[in-house]
Amino acid sequence: MVAAAGNEGSARPHAVTEELVWVHASGTAGATPERVGLRFGEQLALGEAAQIWFEEPAASASARVGVRTDAGEEVTSAVVTLDDAVTELELAVAGVALGPAFLVTDQAPSGDRVFELVVVDGDEDGAEGALVWFVEVADTGPFDAYLDVSSGGGLVEHHSAGVTLDGRRSVGFPATAAGVIAVGSSVSRVSWRATDGVKREAYDVVTEDPLELGQLSSFSSRGPTRDPERTGTKPDCVAPGEMVVSALPAALLADTPPEVVVAERPAYYAIGAGTSQASPAAAGVIALLLERDPSLDPDAVRGLLRATSRLPEGVAPDGPDWGVGLLDARAALLSTPEIHPGEAPSAAPVDDGCGCAVAGRSGAVGAPWLLALLAGLGARCGRRAGRVRRGPPPG
Repeated sequence: MVAAAGNEGSARPHAVTEELVWVHASGTAGATPERVGLRFGEQLALGEAAQIWFEEPAASASARVGVRTDAGEEVTSAVVTLDDAVTELELAVAGVALGPAFLVTDQAPSGDRVFELVVVDGDEDGAEGALVWFVEVADTGPFDAYLDVSSGGGLVEHHSAGVTLDGRRSVGFPATAAGVIAVGSSVSRVSWRATDGVKREAYDVVTEDPLELGQLSSFSSRGPTRDPERTGTKPDCVAPGEMVVSALPAALLADTPPEVVVAERPAYYAIGAGTSQASPAAAGVIALLLERDPSLDPDAVRGLLRATSRLPEGVAPDGPDWGVGLLDARAALLSTPEIHPGEAPSAAPVDDGCGCAVAGRSGAVGAPWLLALLAGLGARCGRRAGRVRRGPPPG
């Protein structure tokens, strides 16, 4: 199985406030609480969730939830402990009741624990989405907080000094599974001509810097996972994912910005960006490897990719950004023994880690409509729907 690593490697503008939001925050909480701030996105009517994961702690681990208005007014809930499975929170600010909101505690098979904040805009008045929410945790030890920016929300600067916001540990499920090849994205095109004949340049949506061929896409989710010993190096490799010309269903043409449509009747094609563009490229190459040697398993495929991948100068293999590098299709194929009908399968290559190949450095997307494309790609990918997609990696 091949899976997109995810598009949460860098900050993204919030869907409404346009402030930068992150998918991941980390810190260490002792007796003094640490605060993680967040803004929810566009799915509050259905319920949105933020999670704080930590290893099996002392029984004293606790959390409380609060909201803060742009004017600085704050209200907080009562303290919740691990003994409380589900707590309905009663929060109101400026005379407006919020929620319903719940703080849930749970434990994964690995033993890791979680505080999960679930908020629903029950009356659909938008009040919940206009506030900065925060969770304060104590006595958890090291923790990782997550909120999926695919819905437009994310973690924000309203946090305590002991908390760091970044794109680390942002590879999404199922790409975190040990038997899955997780694929990040690199830049394969920096300009294109739409059907109107105008040449357009791609640039990083956060920094507004021009993209550079071969660099790692800044949106490409970074490792490591929360438990690298169980999952192995993630992402495993990188493949071209920014900016890629791919097939566009005619039914989607009306909803696609004309700036990215590069061919129309009889076949429609458009420019796209995302690890959902990179993972099919890797899947196609691996399918060709399996055609030559059907006995290959994920470890053997990683061994082939390791032996044939290319890394940028100064980047070590098995790192949390590139994996083993940019996929090199030709080299991987030439390194795979071809099995003819009736022949015994060849011995699987020895794998001393993970594999893949690289041609460049690091970059992201261009205009706001490219952000929309990224979000669309993510929304069509079922793995983004799971509320615990960034919890402990599968065993």
